[in-house]
Amino acid sequence: VWELGEKYPIVDLSLFRNRNFTIGVVATSLGFMVYMGTLTLLPLVLQSNLDYTATWAGLAAAPVGFLPIILSPIIGKFGNRVDMRLFVSASFLVFAYTFHWRTDFYAGMDMSNVVWPQFWQGLGVAMFFLPLTSITLSHMKGNQIASASSLSNFLRVFMGGVGVSVVSTMWERREALHHTQLTEHINSLSSISNQSIQGM
Repeated sequence: VWELGEKYPIVDLSLFRNRNFTIGVVATSLGFMVYMGTLTLLPLVLQSNLDYTATWAGLAAAPVGFLPIILSPIIGKFGNRVDMRLFVSASFLVFAYTFHWRTDFYAGMDMSNVVWPQFWQGLGVAMFFLPLTSITLSHMKGNQIASASSLSNFLRVFMGGVGVSVVSTMWERREALHHTQLTEHINSLSSISNQSIQGM
C-alpha cells in the first residue's frame, strides 16, 4: 500500500493493468503449479507403490527434459512467425493428454508406461515457458521489463511451491482414506479377506 504512489516501486502492481501481462502471469502460474505438482507426485508413486529406487524414479522422470532441450532454441528462433497463443494452447492440450495417459497406472506396469508420458510431456513444456514469457513481456517497455520479469518469475515459483504442497497434502489424505476403507473390509465376515488370508 505504501508503494502504490511511488514512481519506482519495488513491486509494481500497475503492471497488471496490461492484459497480456496479467493473462500471461496467471497462465504461467497455474500451469507451473500443475506441472510441479505432477513432477513431485510421480517419484512418490514410483517409490512408494512400485518399489522404484530414488535413482530409477529419477531416470523414469528424466525424459521430460529431452524435447525442451531440442525444441526451445527452434521455438525461440522461429516463434515470431507463429502466434504464440497457438503454442500455449497446444502445450495445455499436450499436458492434458499426458496427464490422462497416466490414469491407467497399475502395480505390474513396466518402465515404458512411465517414460513415454514423461517424454511427450516434454513437448508441452517446450511450447509452454518460452511462448508464455514472450506473451507476458510483449507490451512492456524500458524499465518495466525488469519489474515485469521479476514479478512474473516470483509468482511462477511461488505457485510451483503451492502445487507441490497441495499435491503432497492430497496424497497423504487420500492415502489415509483408502487405507481406512481397505481395513474396514478385512474382517471375518469378508469372503475375499478370508480367501486372501488362506492363500497366504
